[in-house]
Amino acid sequence: LVFLAGWVVQLLWNATISVIFTVSTISYWQSLMLILLCKILFGSHYRVHKQHREIMKYHQKPDARNEKEEEKD
Repeated sequence: LVFLAGWVVQLLWNATISVIFTVSTISYWQSLMLILLCKILFGSHYRVHKQHREIMKYHQKPDARNEKEEEKD
């Protein structure tokens, strides 16, 4: 599946990005590295934000929780 994704990224890049911005085309291996780079840069943010929300909810004062619930009503 990863190898198929690399091929798809290569085709899409070469058909769109290289034409629009007049940059060189990329190889199959460069497309796999691009996928890896995107995974590193953008892949783990969901878990970080989810953990942050859970920690903040746990450390929130009981009075503050009641105030927020009252504001919603």
